[in-house]
Amino acid sequence: MKKPTNIIIVDDHPFIIEGYKNAIKAYNPNRFEYTVVQAKDCESAYELITNPESPIFDVAFLDISMPAFEEKNLHSGVDLAKLIKITFPDCKIILLTMHNELIEINEIIETVNPNGLIIKNDLTFDSLIAGFDKVLKGTTYYSESIVEYLSKPKYDNSGIDQFDMQILFQLSKGTKVKLIPEYVPLTAP
Repeated sequence: MKKPTNIIIVDDHPFIIEGYKNAIKAYNPNRFEYTVVQAKDCESAYELITNPESPIFDVAFLDISMPAFEEKNLHSGVDLAKLIKITFPDCKIILLTMHNELIEINEIIETVNPNGLIIKNDLTFDSLIAGFDKVLKGTTYYSESIVEYLSKPKYDNSGIDQFDMQILFQLSKGTKVKLIPEYVPLTAP
């Protein structure tokens, strides 16, 4: 009997979603029966994740950069990953990104600790299948560039606290200085 596996894919590029779906369906089709739902932005993903009619998701493929859902304070795939961890604690999360800045990679690993983290420039059909296989088997998968970045010696960040790191992260994404307080709590509670 095939094991049912419910997957959510969130990416703002329909062609990319189709590529992920094709790769997933090629993985061990005799053993797994996949149900794949998709969303194109944070708002449509929020609707799927919070809908009581949605299945319990086993795996989530999330692009990090996508249109935000300001009303629910969801600005990226990282925010969606946090929501999924609350809503579906057993869901395995695979984050995909074009960003390759060490600060951002470290921030993602520290805040989300995804089961998979892939730089899209590293992505091939075979690497997606290999990563999916490792994640399904309970192993963490980082793409080649992530492994390379993490193997570099950590820079000396003495004097830089968590708030400074968040500010630097937002600046590296191009966030305007005047908008930083929307993403980083700068005042005491």
